[in-house]
Amino acid sequence: MLKRTSLLFVFICFVFVANAQDSLNVTLSGSIKDSETGEGLIGATVLAKVGVGVVADLDGNFILKLPKGEYAIEVSMLGYRKYSQKIKLYSNKKIDVKLENTVLDEVEVVANIAQIRETPVAFSSITATKIQEELGSRDISMIANTTPGAYASSSGGGSGDSRVTIRGFDQTNIGVLVDGIPVNDMETGAVFGVIGMD
Repeated sequence: MLKRTSLLFVFICFVFVANAQDSLNVTLSGSIKDSETGEGLIGATVLAKVGVGVVADLDGNFILKLPKGEYAIEVSMLGYRKYSQKIKLYSNKKIDVKLENTVLDEVEVVANIAQIRETPVAFSSITATKIQEELGSRDISMIANTTPGAYASSSGGGSGDSRVTIRGFDQTNIGVLVDGIPVNDMETGAVFGVIGMD
């Protein structure tokens, strides 16, 4: 009988402690939406402090239980401006946040090609005019025959089966670029013989 009484006493104490702790917590809830479309932002992050936060659900809604106190709430999502607000939480509170899109700055890609007598790389540049005048309907790699030290030959088998050698090197050991884009096969290293020309 004594065991049952003491077990009941422990259980009642546990319930009182749990209720006391629950009464110290308050709920912060709300929604996070796109300011232009009004759609809920799935996966937006709500942080109350470092390591304490929640992620918005499929409708952009969130629920966060916190101890009573003051917080600097931060709401963020990739592609949107971060939202910050200081909140005094002493009772349940609901906030609705509308995040604004951030316009990314344009990225300028600068590339340099080899320059005659300026770069330490041996190269030959073939102009578009020369390609139009001399290539006709043959494979693009056949234009290499107009370059000193390069040789291209058509293999049987059809269109795109030409082989290129430069200064005795097999086509798997050279790099061929059209408008700065490599035209070597990624697996074999062979030069693609058929390339669309406008």
